[in-house]
Amino acid sequence: MLGVAVRIVLRFYRRAQRLYWELRAPDVYQRYGQERADFPTLQKIIARYSPRSVLDLGCGAGRLFPLYLEAGITPILGVDIAARALALARRAYPQVPTQRARIEDLTMDQQFDLVVIHRVFQHLPPENLPCAVATTSRLARQLIYLNEINDQESPHLNGGGYIFKHDYPALFAAHGWQAIDQGRIPNTLQTYLLLAPQPAPA
Repeated sequence: MLGVAVRIVLRFYRRAQRLYWELRAPDVYQRYGQERADFPTLQKIIARYSPRSVLDLGCGAGRLFPLYLEAGITPILGVDIAARALALARRAYPQVPTQRARIEDLTMDQQFDLVVIHRVFQHLPPENLPCAVATTSRLARQLIYLNEINDQESPHLNGGGYIFKHDYPALFAAHGWQAIDQGRIPNTLQTYLLLAPQPAPA
């Protein structure tokens, strides 16, 4: 009986999560769709490590797609929970394939040199994050790039405003990843963290 109740609660939570981001999609696009402040940071990372493929988790309306295309990266895959956001992405960048899914539900076997997660994990409660981290670690081959709101400047962290603070280095270390670069995006409240596979033991 308890198992049935848990499944019902999870089903309701997933539907509510999808509905929330469907409703927010136009607003997110209007507010952030033309944002370019983080482009120089990502461009430097791409120029330094030369990834040949990218998976954009939480791609929204494809805000970062032109950056990947200009760098000549292929293949590109955008994943988002909101169909309305993906419709905007397909309209603007029909050459970039997209998939509607929760990160935790991705089952593909393909790996990507670079996995980009832009202000997505901060919206996942702690109980949902281990699965998302495990999925991301499985899909990434060379680099994982996370972009978040600066945890010292945002008043909405730790659950307020659906934003949570997580210990990403520790979470990803459990799957064999280590931080190799981190910093703040200039003139924003955003920080970034770049992870790479831990070296094999000698």
